[in-house]
Amino acid sequence: VFSPDGRQIAFVRVTGAFLGEVYLVSVDGGEPKRLTFDAASVSNLAWAAGGSEILFASRQAGKSRLFKIPATGGAPEW
Repeated sequence: VFSPDGRQIAFVRVTGAFLGEVYLVSVDGGEPKRLTFDAASVSNLAWAAGGSEILFASRQAGKSRLFKIPATGGAPEW
């Protein structure tokens, strides 16, 4: 998913059966930055207005929830 300014792409890298992590990369290339470390199912990425956070759905501990994480990295919040 492209950021609102079109300069970054948030994506899910699949790490196992139905498991994935959220990453961020510049459209100019370079090494992707890993934002999550949950080894959980991840889907439905979207950028929050202003482009400072990424929203996503994740299933953790048997519950599906919506989370947000700063595009600069940090702990996801639900």
